[in-house]
Amino acid sequence: MQQLRVLVYPCGSEIGLEIFRSLKDIPFVTLVGASSAPCPGEFCYAHYVGDAPWMTDEDFATRMARLCFTQEIDLVMPANDEAALRLLECADAGELPAPVVCSSLEVARICRDKRLTYEMLAGCDFLPRVYVTEAEVDDADFPVIIKPAVGQGTEGFHIVRDRATLRRKLAAAASAARPQVICQYLPGDEVTVDCFSDARGLRYAESRQRVRIKNGIAVRSVSVPDDSEARQIAASIQDRLGPLGLHGVWFFQLRRDGAGAYRLLEVATRTAGTMCVDRAAGANLPLMAIWDALGYVTEPARQFDRVEVSRALANSYRLPLDFDELYIDFDDTLVNHRTRTVNLEAVCLLYQCANKKIPVTLVTRFPGPFSDGTDLRQQLLAILAAYRLNPVLFTELVQVPMDHSKADYITPGSHALYLDDSFGERAAVGAAYGIPALGVDAIEALLDRRQ
Repeated sequence: MQQLRVLVYPCGSEIGLEIFRSLKDIPFVTLVGASSAPCPGEFCYAHYVGDAPWMTDEDFATRMARLCFTQEIDLVMPANDEAALRLLECADAGELPAPVVCSSLEVARICRDKRLTYEMLAGCDFLPRVYVTEAEVDDADFPVIIKPAVGQGTEGFHIVRDRATLRRKLAAAASAARPQVICQYLPGDEVTVDCFSDARGLRYAESRQRVRIKNGIAVRSVSVPDDSEARQIAASIQDRLGPLGLHGVWFFQLRRDGAGAYRLLEVATRTAGTMCVDRAAGANLPLMAIWDALGYVTEPARQFDRVEVSRALANSYRLPLDFDELYIDFDDTLVNHRTRTVNLEAVCLLYQCANKKIPVTLVTRFPGPFSDGTDLRQQLLAILAAYRLNPVLFTELVQVPMDHSKADYITPGSHALYLDDSFGERAAVGAAYGIPALGVDAIEALLDRRQ
């Protein structure tokens, strides 16, 4: 398989981060993240462009084309709805040198505007009741929903319980030149249906319930097995939009009405931020979209009916530290003797050092006091073997006698880093050599997760 350089824009959105997680370990894919402002993507993408144009810039097409040329981009993956539309417009005008992994421009335009979406799907029994004007809303219809015609997630979403409030919100939206959609209120559970289509039609449609939502993002989701009602809706959407160019990865959102029937909220022609649920079940939809863009036939291979995910903020760090050798304590730093477990983050750090050709010295007092006639090195090697730790990870193994300072048995250079769970040992090393000495709790800050 030829190597592909895939541009993700904007790479720091939740969608961009999910595309990163989906493709970072695929051997034939090199990811290039692009953003117009500082974002989490710069802590993830080893190939990162931080001065990408804004979508509203007049020279957006010219600068994106230049970015694709300089980065030798083969495919472009949009990471939000507006980016999908803007990039497809550039590609359709012949201004972008790399194809966009997305549905057609026509379908993107339809899905970007809820009014067009509902018009295209007119007659389908899963549409909510839509009121064209405020006058169509009877007093008995309240509460109703008002939301921007062009928007996503919970952006601009309001439950309106009386006519005066509805008129006030519509007037405010009109003064801001932002058209609104008025729909029936849907009190039931909400699901997202993740889909994949190719030239043969709909190949995948699986539901996940949005259990907890924060800022429009599902931070807790769980699969809904055998959701035949949602699959039928997916098939209907495919029937209407497929002939217009709906293909690759896409999704739609549903909410149940008062009678328990699904009603459509929106359709989007991109990766969803919580498609990690499908990936964990064995169906990597962004990767399937790449195969589809390259003209290959692929099939989803879902392994589990039920997957649950909980999402939270993740830490990424940038430290004023550039070490060229690492000294790491064995006892209760690399391994926890109480639980008899290996510190997985410490092991990640060891392999990160191996990848960067940074020498690592293991320092320990284990297995105990020195005594004549005892081969302590063999004992240490046996202990490493018991923890499945390969001694080749270490340039040197340093054994320190009991009641001696570890600072007296190491010879770090001026750009070395020392790791130890003991504050006293860290203080002694820092005082003796003037190098950074960190605790086991700081290991996560040393991990470089860029790929």
